[in-house]
Amino acid sequence: PPEEVIEDAALTSVFEIEDLERLRAFLYEHRGIAELLMKSVDPIKTCFGEVKPHLRVVEYGADDKHVSMRIPVPSETSDLAPLQERFDDLWWRTHADEAGGGLVIRVRRV
Repeated sequence: PPEEVIEDAALTSVFEIEDLERLRAFLYEHRGIAELLMKSVDPIKTCFGEVKPHLRVVEYGADDKHVSMRIPVPSETSDLAPLQERFDDLWWRTHADEAGGGLVIRVRRV
């Protein structure tokens, strides 16, 4: 198995992960995404509170993969747009280029 780019415990303490082995393999090949994931933790908490984003690797083909991050927001939240906009302004707009399409972030009601 690929070596850990980020310790599993660090990842699982802040993210819900679907298929840790697959994520680990992706992060080994895309080390910049691993760094972005960890950099995103504080801005996510600032904008969305104590949530645990869900991560999964999405693959459309051998050369078309990315990590999908779904940020859960309580269902009683009436409007997600201001929360998403705040996160985009605070962090994502300045880091999206670093992701190079390797990280897609969505906000979803739970």
